[in-house]
This record gives sequence, structure tokens and C-alpha cells, in this order.
Amino acid sequence: MNDRKIDFIVAVNHERYFEECKFYIEKLIVPEGYEIGLLSISDGQSMTSAYNEGMSASQAKYKVYLHQDVFILNKEFIFDILNIFMNDSAIGMMGVFGCENIPEDSVFFSNWDIGKIVADNTGELFTFNKNPDKPYIPVKAIDGLIMITQYDLPWREDIFQDWDFYDVSQSFEFRRKGYQVVIPFQKEAWCLHDCGISKLRGYEKSRTIFINEYCSEEAKKNPVTAHEYLNKEVEQAESLYRRTVALFENREIDKITNILMDIDYETIFHSKLRIMFIAMSIHNIEKDDIQRDYDFFIDNYHSWADFCNFYQEIKFMLRRIEQGYSDKKDIAFLQTLYSEKKVSKFALYVFIERYLAEKEKAYTFLFQH
Repeated sequence: MNDRKIDFIVAVNHERYFEECKFYIEKLIVPEGYEIGLLSISDGQSMTSAYNEGMSASQAKYKVYLHQDVFILNKEFIFDILNIFMNDSAIGMMGVFGCENIPEDSVFFSNWDIGKIVADNTGELFTFNKNPDKPYIPVKAIDGLIMITQYDLPWREDIFQDWDFYDVSQSFEFRRKGYQVVIPFQKEAWCLHDCGISKLRGYEKSRTIFINEYCSEEAKKNPVTAHEYLNKEVEQAESLYRRTVALFENREIDKITNILMDIDYETIFHSKLRIMFIAMSIHNIEKDDIQRDYDFFIDNYHSWADFCNFYQEIKFMLRRIEQGYSDKKDIAFLQTLYSEKKVSKFALYVFIERYLAEKEKAYTFLFQH
């Protein structure tokens, strides 16, 4: 075991998101005498199986298990985690977002109550800020967006064979072994989670497994009613999404606008449908511009998949600018967008207002370039 190495372990099913995750990891300051590694586990059958594979392949003492859509913003992240681990050998694992109490119904995703995180629910930037009042605080469980360990324990691949409750389970496993699981104080949020809207399709099954494995006998005698977890809304959103994509590729844009105009954005439980909503809002603004000398934003690509990739690149570029990471490649991309009239100032305004926290940094950069 190499106690001077930190490995980042990522389960990957979207290469472009992984590349962006990797970009931020490579910007971290590495303490003198230490090294970092990056292990990507592709096409895993479950999160537990992917993380067991990564754990077995790593010789690093310190391991950072994170989602491919998590971008580490804190450049001194490695210093911070080492400081906590080295000062308390009883700490087995830490995260940035968790809960001090176990929810009675074991529904954790809506009951995280401690930590600090910036999350992007597809155009709805959200900051949760309930920092501990001390360097770190013990918790019952942490969210799986990022899980940092200094000891190895097997992930419960034997019972959790999907994508939910692996994080809560591992928290309980560490506590079963007598280790503390903690949430540290963060001066600024360590991470941004570009999580979108979770469909929670397997959540109820995993919740039942969790209750049977970890909850008290008393809790098992009084099971809560099964939760639907917005399944009806998710199914309706999926149907509407498929319909609007077909209209988009047939260039029946006005029909999409008519469909979406009466829908409350915050009630859309579908990440890609939210992108459609934002794209149409940009289109409507551009249509009203009597001095328009640029292409409509939605006309850059007639394939919805290609358009989403284009949309994603603009979002990633603006985030890098916000974090002070822009390079010649980003500047060239931005200048190409302008010179070829592929994006309007209105489109960039919508992106900045929806996706960035420190908006002035982006506006200043755009003005200069």
C-alpha cells in the first residue's frame, strides 16, 4: 500500500463528462512527495462492482470515489483531506454532503442535512450550505457524489447490484467496523455536481434491501408504505421528451414552443427535457431581436444528439472561464462561435445566468474577448 498516493476512481458511462471531471482533477495542487492516479471503470454492472474493481486495482492508501459529473473546484482538495485523515486515524471515510440522522423511512436523497455542495439540476443552480461548526463532524451517511477513504472495505456488491444506496451502505459498513464517517468544514464548496434530474427508477428496490440489511428489527416490523418517487411524473416527462425530440428533428419548432409554454420549468423531472425548454427560451428571445444578424441558436444542429453535445460544450467552456481555467482552446472556440455567428449574446446570457455562480467573471471575460 502506497501511503503517499491518492487515486481517483470514477465509474464511467459518458466519456465527455469523464474528460471534464479529469480536467479538474488535473488542476489540483499535489503536495510535495505525493502522487495522484486516475482509474476509470467503464461499463460497470453496478456502482458497487465498479468501485470494487477500482479498489482492487489501486495500491494507493487514499482513494477518492467520485461520479463522472463531479468537478472538484477546491485546488487544495488533497491538502485538506490529508490534513483531516492524518490528524485522526479513527476517520475512515469523508464526503461533502450527508446526514446526521437516519431518516425514519430510509429515504436519504431528500434528507441530506449537513455539508456544502453546488449542484446543477440542469439549468437550476443550487447551493446547499449547512457547514459544520468545527473542522469536521461525524455523520450517519454521506452522499455518493464523492466518497474519500483512507482504509479499504469491500463495497456490498453482494446485495446492491444497481446504482442506489451503495453510498449509504458503505457509510454503514465503515461505522460497523468502528470507523468514523465525517463531513468536513468547507470554506467554499469543494465540488460542483452536474447531476441533472435523477430518475430514481431502482430506488425503491434498493431501499428495501437497505432496510432488511441495516435497520433495526423494530423498524422492520413497521415498514413504511412503498414510495412512488415521482414515477408518474418521470414517465410523463419521458413521453413528452420523445415527442419534442421528434418535432425538433423535423424542425417543427413552433409546435415545441406551444407544448412547453404552459409548463412550469421546475416541475420538469427530466434533464434533457429541461435542455429543450432552455433552448426554446433562447429561441424565443432571439426571434424578438429585430437586429438579428446571427443564426438561431437551435439551428446549429438539426440532430438533437449533436445539438445536446454543442450545448454541453458551451456550458463546460463557461464553467472553465468562471473557475479561471480558460485556455487558448476555449478562446478559439468562443471566437469561432462569434465569427461564424453560431451563438448570440442572448444565448450566452441565458447560459451564464442559469449555470454559473460567479457570473461577473464570465461577463468580464466575454467583454475582453
